[in-house]
Amino acid sequence: MKRFFLSIIMVISTIGYMMADITISVPKKWKNRTVYIWQTDINQLFNRQKDEAVHQVKDTIKITELTFTVPAKLNCATKVNILTPKGDESDYDHTIAEACIMPGEDVHLYLDNNYVRAEGSLLNRQMAEIFTYYMQSLAPYIKAYARDDKKEATRIARETQQWYTDWIKAHSDAPAAGAALYQLTNPRLVVELSDMLHGDALTSMFYPYTENHINRCKEILQRQKSQRALSKGKKYAPNFTLYDIKGNQVSLSDFKGKWVILDFWGSWCAPCLKGMPELKEIYKTYAGRLEIIGIDCNDTEAAWKGAVSRLQLPWIQLYQSERDSVTSAYEVSSFPTKVVIDPDGIIRKIYTGASPSFKDEIAEWFK
Repeated sequence: MKRFFLSIIMVISTIGYMMADITISVPKKWKNRTVYIWQTDINQLFNRQKDEAVHQVKDTIKITELTFTVPAKLNCATKVNILTPKGDESDYDHTIAEACIMPGEDVHLYLDNNYVRAEGSLLNRQMAEIFTYYMQSLAPYIKAYARDDKKEATRIARETQQWYTDWIKAHSDAPAAGAALYQLTNPRLVVELSDMLHGDALTSMFYPYTENHINRCKEILQRQKSQRALSKGKKYAPNFTLYDIKGNQVSLSDFKGKWVILDFWGSWCAPCLKGMPELKEIYKTYAGRLEIIGIDCNDTEAAWKGAVSRLQLPWIQLYQSERDSVTSAYEVSSFPTKVVIDPDGIIRKIYTGASPSFKDEIAEWFK
């Protein structure tokens, strides 16, 4: 992303366009920092054709004033995300604030580290409350995970899940109830709580994101059911063709006669990254007899390439775009997922998440 580069994919008529302002206030310590501001057409995002580009405007802003204003640039229901850079302008770190606005509607966001307050609609005030809790709970979780304190990480995760659950139950008709549901990752809980939403929760600008999340969780539950059935019997691994990091086509059928591990992962997935050293050890131990094929999931191409380079992953890496369906073909419902395929092309076992027995079982197959 180039500095001050504006990417407008939709041509917008200015006739009758009701301008709105996104005003942002930050503390003195933020002066001269850079932030990204993304504006996304909410309805088009979820109703576009499969190959149609998202209607989105992306601004890169260097903060010179502690309060500054960015005009709304889409004449429609718009999701606004404010993000921080990861180190270079081709990638970003994470969202630090978000809001939803209509043409003619202003919002004022007050930002600090792990904190956001909003002046404007009830939806945005509630979203700020929910997002502040998200950021404040995420920080200690990341620290606990980094020091491998699984007990503390689990405690924080359960406490966070309960907070969102309680908020939804107490505000089931609130405009931002869907935003709270969107933060939950347990598919069964998401589907259960979705039945409670009513009133403004179902008509707010954020609800298309919620509805998409609910549908994905329903698909995950169905995949989990199918995956359990798959793991009980023999099944040939579905063939696929994707592009590698150099732009060459690679098919699973190219590796017939070898053991293969398919690693479904993403640069955003902490457990995926944590398991890479073990995969490197396996790859080195069984070199020549085993191939590992990394299949990227839910990344931009730039983020995928950056992660492969940064992590120095030596095995085959393939990129899966939105148009590809390898994840669906293998019933992948969580990350990381590793699929072990024998030389006859039969799926021997599917591992989801961190598995203490993974390396030992690979060793057993090679005895």
